[in-house]
Amino acid sequence: NIKGKRVVDVGCEAGYVSLRIFGKGARVISFDICEPALKAFEKKLMKKSIRDLKPFLALSQNMPLKNNSVDAVVCTEGVEHMPDLDSVFRECQRILKPGGKIVITFPNENLRKLLYPFARIAGVNTEVEKHVTLFEYSLGEIKSRLRKKFRLIKSYSIPWYFPITRVLVCRK
Repeated sequence: NIKGKRVVDVGCEAGYVSLRIFGKGARVISFDICEPALKAFEKKLMKKSIRDLKPFLALSQNMPLKNNSVDAVVCTEGVEHMPDLDSVFRECQRILKPGGKIVITFPNENLRKLLYPFARIAGVNTEVEKHVTLFEYSLGEIKSRLRKKFRLIKSYSIPWYFPITRVLVCRK
């Protein structure tokens, strides 16, 4: 149950995850480095008349939040775009309260790229990949870096039979 909990959405993009968490009653702190995505998020918030969410521009390697101030950190499909994971995870550890959780999802790049031809047929614009930096961290590498700061409590793939997305859940 996350009702009333302070949750940080690192790399919130256009707010899809932030809005879902907010809808469950959490107090959400959302930021990203991508200004166009933040503008799209702000437009969504205005349309829905949501004033309790105020996404802002920030680096995940230097979060403008107090030590031990949040209950959970969520980073969905973002770590593969971050150049210095050790700094990101150090910041997450710093802002999390003792016992707080961090949930990270990231794509299985090799499998995802195999699906691009089908995605294009379905009308999905895969050209956006040319405009973002992609660091192809392996599952093992991300787990290893997380374990330096957190205790890994869950690791699974979605869907399990065709692992497009990896999910890691850790506790401080």
